[in-house]
Amino acid sequence: MNTAIANLPSGSTIGSVAASLPVTLRSFSANLLDDRRIMVEWTTSIESFNDYFLLEHSNDGQTFRILEAIDSYGDSETEQKYTYLHQTTSGGFQYYRLSQYDLDGTFANLGLIQVKLAGDGPTPRLYPNPVNAGQEIRLSGLDPLQNTNCTLYNITGQSWLLYNIGDRFQLPANLPTGSYFLRVVSGSEASSIALQIQ
Repeated sequence: MNTAIANLPSGSTIGSVAASLPVTLRSFSANLLDDRRIMVEWTTSIESFNDYFLLEHSNDGQTFRILEAIDSYGDSETEQKYTYLHQTTSGGFQYYRLSQYDLDGTFANLGLIQVKLAGDGPTPRLYPNPVNAGQEIRLSGLDPLQNTNCTLYNITGQSWLLYNIGDRFQLPANLPTGSYFLRVVSGSEASSIALQIQ
């Protein structure tokens, strides 16, 4: 079973517009059930003044559409689990973005994850991961005869084109801690890899 998981430290956000986050997210994952059905799940350990969650989907990691708004369980200091079954008609990578909305209308982006449908070809391997901002990363499993371009995206859609020497790519030095994904285009093949900046 292919699984994409983002485990976030308590209270961490990317691109938050809320002054304080009333939700502690313990996990956010997407699990393949078969070649077209994906179970998206997330778990919270604390919720306070939380109204609902907004789950969005994208085929390219840039343009997202709303899948559903899921009501919160309300104030809670115990673990709460949420699930959403997504049946997609597209192949390749699937991206899911989760946001949380307060009762007063403020919101925060909680995470971005990806999952690759089975049978869509190999994925390049990235190391190290997690990595520090400004550090060099290396991709293996690429065709050395093909030109490779890499673009880094954060959860809000901001992007950085990475410069490379061979299979080594340099990350920008001013990246905030959080979840990102790397879009790799090598010849006619394109893939994406989740990346964590620590």
